[in-house]
Order: sequence, then C-alpha cells, then structure tokens
Amino acid sequence: MENKHNFKIKFDKQENSISADTYVQSLVSLSTIIREVNYQIGTGPGVKVNVVAEQPGSFDVVLQIAEAIRDNYEIVMASAGTLAGIVGTAVGILQLKKISRESDLSKTEIHGDQVNIKDVSGNVIFQTNNITYNLYTTNQAVNDAVSGQFQSINKDDEIEAVTITNNDDVTRFEKSDFSTLAEKRIIEIEDKDEVTVSAQLKISKVVLDNSNRKWEFVYNGSKISGRIDDQDFWDKILAGDVSFANGDALVADLKIIREYDPVLDTYMNVDYIVSNIRQHLPRTNHTQTELGEPSS
Repeated sequence: MENKHNFKIKFDKQENSISADTYVQSLVSLSTIIREVNYQIGTGPGVKVNVVAEQPGSFDVVLQIAEAIRDNYEIVMASAGTLAGIVGTAVGILQLKKISRESDLSKTEIHGDQVNIKDVSGNVIFQTNNITYNLYTTNQAVNDAVSGQFQSINKDDEIEAVTITNNDDVTRFEKSDFSTLAEKRIIEIEDKDEVTVSAQLKISKVVLDNSNRKWEFVYNGSKISGRIDDQDFWDKILAGDVSFANGDALVADLKIIREYDPVLDTYMNVDYIVSNIRQHLPRTNHTQTELGEPSS
C-alpha cells in the first residue's frame, strides 16, 4: 500500500527540447532533497519520487512522492498532508538558498516554530519554520543536492525559470537566481571529539573483500578514507544488488572522529565512519538505486 502526492516542476524554455543530463540530474537532485528531508524528520516509511507524466512545451513534469506503508504502521503519520509537507520543506530549503546572498543568518530570530531570516540591516526578508531552517543550516547532503540540481540547470542557457507547484503553492526561481542556488555551501562542523553529519560522498575507491577496510571518498572537496558500518548495505553488495564506479556517490551519515591539537589550538579530523546509507547515486547513468530507509 502507498500514500501518494503529486506536485509539478516546470522548466521554462522557448525550445521544445532539453538536455538529457540537465533534465535527469535536476530531477535526481530534487529527489535526493525530498528523500533526505523525509529521513531527517523521521516520518516513518521511506519515500520515492516518480515521474508520472510529461506535457510538451516548457517541460511541465508531474512528479509523485510515494510513501510505502507497512501493515502495522500508523496511517495518521503517513497522510497525504505529510507528503505535501515534505515537498514544502524541500521547496523552503531552495528558497533559503535563493536569498542566501542577501541574508545574514547571525541575525536570525526564532519565535516558537517561526524563524525570521534577516538581511544585514536587520530587516526580515523571509519567514520559515524550524525544520526547514535546521535542515538548511546543518545538513550537508541537502545543500549538496541543491547546488547539484541548479548547477545542471544553470548550464542550460535556454532555461529561463524553474517553477515548482505543490498543491496551491507556486514557487518560481528565475534565471538570475540560478547562480546563487548552484553555489557550493559548506556546513561548518562543531569543535568536539565526534561529529556526525549527513553527507553526499563521492566514491573514489571501493573495497569489497573486507568490510573493515576503508573506502576512499571525496567529501567537501577533500579526499578521506572511511570504514562502512552498515550491514544492510553490505548485504545488498553480497547479494549483487549494488555495483560501483568511480564518481558514484553515497548519501549517508558520516561520523568524523576528531582530536584536539594543543599546538595548533584546533580540532583535527583523524578518522571517518560511514553509516545509515540511504541512497546510491551512480555517475554513469544519473539514476539512483533504491536502498530504502536504514535502520537506526
């Protein structure tokens, strides 16, 4: 059984064509944002995003967020309203990124569930909620997916705007917004001995013969080595359900082990552990392998 909710993304163009790479990468990145929002807010079942239909001209794409419901799962938590809310949160994250150049997050005011975003002069320029704000300010995987989506869109000079329609809410991103949305944003980690972050990790070396041996990844532009601690993921590998190539990416939790260096007066990263892998994004065909929701 599935709950479903339809929403729409529109690529405004004069020509009746669109680059396959732009089209697919944009939708995969948007799917990553939505699935990561669902995972982080803990609504229960995993979700997937399907392309339902296309209409010619301007590339209006009807998308569907679908949530599988286990037999013993409380239906009240898996309502269509929850699915619409997940899409709304994803759009809110895009809106926060859109205004990032003019906002000053140090001046943010939080009143209950209302978050006021201000500019450098202290004027309120956007209002959102705690969930959307926290995902934008703390989740590296979400930020990477946002920049990835609009990096692909920004490469197509003919796309004039992108519009997302969710129920009666219509949000439009103009061509002038694309460069801001495409900017890579790095989330600063805390100064403490262990930090766990949500990350999109590019694979540069795979080690399949020993689960205790470290894989090599690229994380925020730097090469790192980390052990994969996710039995469900290893079971899929052993079953032959997952194959890899350099440049593939994993969306997962990354535990960073740190040590304080008194000489440099700073924390240094000394080890990495990858867990709770929820997406595998192959580079070659720009599609994603459904890995489901990892166990906590």
